[in-house]
Amino acid sequence: MFYDVAGALRRFYRFFRSAKMTAIIISALLLLFFSGLIIPQKIFFQSKAQYDVWKAGNPILSWIIEALRLNEVYVAPITIFFMSLFFLNLIVVISQRVPLILKKAFIIKSIPLIDAEAVKNDANTKSFIIPEDKAKEALSKIKVFLRKRLWSVIDGDSSNAFLAVKNRYSPIGFLFFHLSFLLCLTGGLLVMYTRFSGELILTEGQEFYADLRAFRKITRDPKIFKALPPVGIFLEKVVPRYERDKATDLTVRMKVRYENDVKDEIIKINEPVTRGAMSIMAQNIGVSPLFVLRADDGKEIAGGYFSLNVFDGEEDSFEFENMPYKLHVRFYPDYEKKNNKEYTLSKDIKNPFIHLTILQEGLVVYENTIGKGQGAKFDSMSVSFEDVRYWQGLKREFAVQDKLNISGQRRI
Repeated sequence: MFYDVAGALRRFYRFFRSAKMTAIIISALLLLFFSGLIIPQKIFFQSKAQYDVWKAGNPILSWIIEALRLNEVYVAPITIFFMSLFFLNLIVVISQRVPLILKKAFIIKSIPLIDAEAVKNDANTKSFIIPEDKAKEALSKIKVFLRKRLWSVIDGDSSNAFLAVKNRYSPIGFLFFHLSFLLCLTGGLLVMYTRFSGELILTEGQEFYADLRAFRKITRDPKIFKALPPVGIFLEKVVPRYERDKATDLTVRMKVRYENDVKDEIIKINEPVTRGAMSIMAQNIGVSPLFVLRADDGKEIAGGYFSLNVFDGEEDSFEFENMPYKLHVRFYPDYEKKNNKEYTLSKDIKNPFIHLTILQEGLVVYENTIGKGQGAKFDSMSVSFEDVRYWQGLKREFAVQDKLNISGQRRI
């Protein structure tokens, strides 16, 4: 006895396009999305160490969650599977309903227009048959009367018959409503596969244009449409405001070049700049001291502004290129020393000093606190602390562009 494959496929197709199947898929998606509110998501942990602590405290639960990727539930394979089913079900339902909707809107004739029996139970559809002897006189007047009352008039199979339909095209609203879900899908795919997002650090007076190496971190790389608009940024001034050493406001002034149009822009906290397909948001802030390395004869060997994470009392380090020294810096924006203890009076840069430690192969060759304009001598050379400026962390995002880069390299 042979299994009826064709019959089984027809039964499955009928079930798949049914309202019951739609309800099952939507219920599964609702359950998955709700689980994202209960199950700890990776994105909400501040660091990997914090996430590892949570895993250590819940070993079995975390193993199950990670196996199903429910800690990334919105991009988990099971979620993508049900989302795919949802849109496939939507396409099947729409394709099955299109002929019926076109018939209901009388775009496709489904009944003889003179058959009053076929439309008598529909309050929005009326069939008119005018006697031959009165048709010429009454036909045009009746049609004008109906059209003034927003009825659509459809000519019949004969010259003396016609159909009047109220809200003729309303069934097409069903198609527009369901097609809107497909537009949402298209938008979601474009965001997923074409958005570029990166973190950029610029010091006051620094310009950025067309150099991916300047990005400290690229958090999202587009899979398609890799060509990005020609964008330039010149950071003019960063003005933070503090009250009792608490950040209360931030103003970032910059010139933004977007597709050969240069404008002055101001970014504030939670007030990004949007230009075309690009947005720029202010993130963290720090200081960039200017250090210059000189030989004993005063000849400049190296130098530059170094963006350091030292603004909140942390210690950071940097190196001069091709030099065997590592310089550790602790920054005091408003320096004060009392009872041999160094500290800062405020976060405003009023009296900048740095505590500088220079190491060569792990050994300290210099350690002292120096102020702006002062230098440190070591190993027949000196390094001077010449200036200090703010640096600003910027998050840049680009949406899909309509240009393709033939070489495959991304342009900024």
